[in-house]
Amino acid sequence: MKTKLSGSLRNLLACLLACGVIPSQVAHADDFPSRPIRIIVPFAAGGASDKIARSLAVPLAETLKTSVFVENKPGGGSIIAMDFAAKAPADGYTIIYTQTSVIQQPALKMKLPYDIFKDFVPLGQINEAPNVLVVSKQSNIKSVEELVQRAKADPKNFAFGSYGSGTSSHIQGESFNLQSGLSLSHVPYKGAGPLLLDLLGGQVNVGWVDVMTLQPYIKTGDLTPLAVTGTEPHRTLPGVHTMQSLGYKYMDVVGWQGLAVRSGTPQPIVDKLQVAVKTSLASKKMQDLLIQLGATPATISAQEFSEKLRRDAATWKKLIDESKIEME
Repeated sequence: MKTKLSGSLRNLLACLLACGVIPSQVAHADDFPSRPIRIIVPFAAGGASDKIARSLAVPLAETLKTSVFVENKPGGGSIIAMDFAAKAPADGYTIIYTQTSVIQQPALKMKLPYDIFKDFVPLGQINEAPNVLVVSKQSNIKSVEELVQRAKADPKNFAFGSYGSGTSSHIQGESFNLQSGLSLSHVPYKGAGPLLLDLLGGQVNVGWVDVMTLQPYIKTGDLTPLAVTGTEPHRTLPGVHTMQSLGYKYMDVVGWQGLAVRSGTPQPIVDKLQVAVKTSLASKKMQDLLIQLGATPATISAQEFSEKLRRDAATWKKLIDESKIEME
């Protein structure tokens, strides 16, 4: 038996549909995705984040049965890309590749055109990876102690590079400055890729770089790792001490990377994307890639990742406040 709708009910449903309320969202979710999806990467091409995003796009495309492509929008310590994603339509077709800096920037008192907790919905964590304090091969420095001694004796010839203002790389560099009594100038780059080029060329002699990006250059001896963040030595850097074990506070935290979409995206679409991200990251090819790059693949759910964001934000705020770090 067919159920007939009253005229008033039909009018109400038509009005809701025209206004873009829940019924239309469900309809859109049913055929999602019906066109290509883009992943916005806040860094220039060439770094580990870019490589992971492009590799992840492949299984995502297979899982979602649509094209998935990467668009690089470097600069501003990821603010440019995050702002772009925050203003994109809330339809699930624009995914932002996030990293630790997005929860650090509010504590740095940066003026942000978005709110990370109000304007975005996490899709899942990709990995965790520490930063490494490295020096150029030309410096011939072999330890943190030697770096401190030489930089104090000749401060004009030392500066530290980071992969962006307001990033973990910048914060840990400033914290190292304060705790060691140094005053190394900060040279921010638009991503780890450009920073590496100048480290290799000797234009900047000290850097804080994620372990994933550094792997090839440490193996060849072109860059020298002095210490690593985190609570334990990294599996790819045997014999390299942690900054914490050398007496430096707040160096136990490590960075993470993840994916998010704009708040307001219909929940059925968010659910579909979260499942697709989890499935894609669990593929052997992605797991092998992350391990090969030196990262630790994430195992937590999207909900656990959301909770982790708030805990980490509080931890980084304490680090920033107690280290008296300010943006330039």
